[in-house]
Amino acid sequence: MKTEINRRKISVFELLLLVIGVTVIISGSIAFNILIASGYGVYELVSFVALWLVVVFLVVICAISENSREDLGIIVKENSREIKLLRDISKEHLEEIRIAKASPLKKKK
Repeated sequence: MKTEINRRKISVFELLLLVIGVTVIISGSIAFNILIASGYGVYELVSFVALWLVVVFLVVICAISENSREDLGIIVKENSREIKLLRDISKEHLEEIRIAKASPLKKKK
């Protein structure tokens, strides 16, 4: 059986997600350095880092869900192709059964 290599193109959403992710990481690290230099307390720094990590986590979750969606699309296409093949095979078997029933076999006595 021949397998196909699916070359997929990067979508606009993935490019946008990459730009947003890099921007969040860079701006968060710059803002963290500014907060440290300004002399804010530990509570403000901890809350900033926690919120920043939540945003980074959300960007990662968006990337994972987009990849899963594309993988499911590929699986659906492959399954529909297999279902068509199974239909063709079952039609052939039904035709063979009809032919076998139509031609009576000679019974040996």
